[in-house]
This record gives sequence, structure tokens and C-alpha cells, in this order.
Amino acid sequence: MSNKTNIINVEYGEDNCPADALMNDFRTRAHSMSDYAKNIEFSKECIEFFKKMADIVEESEENICFKWDEVPDKDLLPLVVKVRKLNDKYLLQYLKELGEKETLIKGKQRKGKNRNGKIEVIKEREER
Repeated sequence: MSNKTNIINVEYGEDNCPADALMNDFRTRAHSMSDYAKNIEFSKECIEFFKKMADIVEESEENICFKWDEVPDKDLLPLVVKVRKLNDKYLLQYLKELGEKETLIKGKQRKGKNRNGKIEVIKEREER
């Protein structure tokens, strides 16, 4: 059983999206959905980036859903990221890239052991 944490650092700037970094990691490391970590946590800076960049933000007490429209000139498909807010943490519920072949990354849905470790996605802050 593995207790490792994989940290994905995302550089500061509008061209560096935490969702893109997570999808790239998923496509590079996962052979199937079952072997990819379900404990995926975004930093507060990632959430602020999403709020600033998303076309639609729907927020409740427990969840935030971010939606982006397609951006054809940058080859970006429509994207939906749903995050659960829990004790000052932001945990991925799911990330869906909508295209001919849908990419879906699911987070942990309920309590239990996560044999595949944990992923933290951290967006770097602006240097002052």
C-alpha cells in the first residue's frame, strides 16, 4: 500500500492552468482510471485562478463548479471542473474535458482507503 503524495507545481501566469497540468499528468501516468490517485487537492491559488479564468462559476456552500467554453484557436476543448470545499481544502470531484473522446478524471467520492496515493496541485503565487 502506497502513501505517497505527488505534487504538481504550476507556474505563475495566465498561460499555466492547473487543470491542464492535472490532465497532462493523468495522460502521462495513468494507464487506466483505476490506477490513478483519487485524492486530488487543489491549492487556494488554483481555485482563485479558476474563478478568474472560467467562463461560468457556480458556487454553493459545499461545491464550486467551473466551466470553460471551447477555445478553437488554442485547441482547448470545453472543460468542466467540480471541486468540493471541505475544511479549507479544495478536493476534486471530477474534471471533464468534453470532445469527441471525453477525458474524465474522478476524485474520491467517499471515505475509504486510497491505494494510489494523493495528488496536490499547487499554483505558484505572483512574485512580489
